[in-house]
Amino acid sequence: MSSAGVTVAVTIRATQDALLNVQQVREAVRKVWELESGPAARVEVVLMDEEEHSQLHGEFLHDPSATDVMAFPYGEEDCFGELLVNVEMAARVAAEHGQTAEQECTLYVVHGCLHLLGYDDHTDADRAEMRAAEVRVMQALGV
Repeated sequence: MSSAGVTVAVTIRATQDALLNVQQVREAVRKVWELESGPAARVEVVLMDEEEHSQLHGEFLHDPSATDVMAFPYGEEDCFGELLVNVEMAARVAAEHGQTAEQECTLYVVHGCLHLLGYDDHTDADRAEMRAAEVRVMQALGV
């Protein structure tokens, strides 16, 4: 376990630029765990292309449209949760959000981790709470 109490397994299945390397993904997950006092856990993160991401979004969440990140909280000892990150979307929308593609992809990892830790973004109040947590983490990462 790391000092933040989380082990991070990273798989890169993106066929183009994955935007983040394994260490950057691990650092983002660990920072969320540190700031949010996450439990000792193992988290799996997969960086993938939009086509595969959309296919899985349709298969698991019955919505084949493109999305940024999917978080699957398992709560199991061997896998607390899994994040599927759409790197092509991050590259495409980064400029719209005034960020680099790497910053946008990091935000997707952070957002997914917050979902794993119980944050939600379905109501305005929940969304505001999640955005504040995202800002704290991104600032702490210096991103």
